[in-house]
Amino acid sequence: MKHNLKITAILLAMFLVTQFLGLYIVNHYSPVKVVEGQVQNVSAPQLPFGLETPEVKKESDYRNFFYTILIALVIAVSLLFVFTKLKLKFVLKAWFFVVIIIALGIFFNSIVSNFTGSRAISSLVSLSIALPLAYFKIFKKNILVHNFTELLIYPGIAVIFVPIKKYFSA
Repeated sequence: MKHNLKITAILLAMFLVTQFLGLYIVNHYSPVKVVEGQVQNVSAPQLPFGLETPEVKKESDYRNFFYTILIALVIAVSLLFVFTKLKLKFVLKAWFFVVIIIALGIFFNSIVSNFTGSRAISSLVSLSIALPLAYFKIFKKNILVHNFTELLIYPGIAVIFVPIKKYFSA
């Protein structure tokens, strides 16, 4: 085994925490809720910062979306290689910084929006929480902040991709 039992248990616990947080966050933004045993369409909270999940209505849209994601992935990896080759470390850090702010902002907005009535205020508060965490994760390298934010980033990313998943796109 690569790690000792204590480290393996910690990693497993982190994985489980991330899964449960993901379930909570995805459920928060879901337009489908189970109320008294009945599945109902409800008005779901909107994502912060003007983000929207792509609408996929027909089966052919899932294939098109899959190809769009595939092309975007190829472009992103190509840019990653180009920036690495050109030693544009700051551009890479800025890119990851923005993505981390968005993912953390989505996560924190789902919690903050329960306490505020305004979408603008909850977006602003979630951004004010996400910014310093992203800064310390990317530019100040702290292991505790890094691991804590990792637990929150993946549920934030899942909110965007879960509503569009089908067998073909998965």
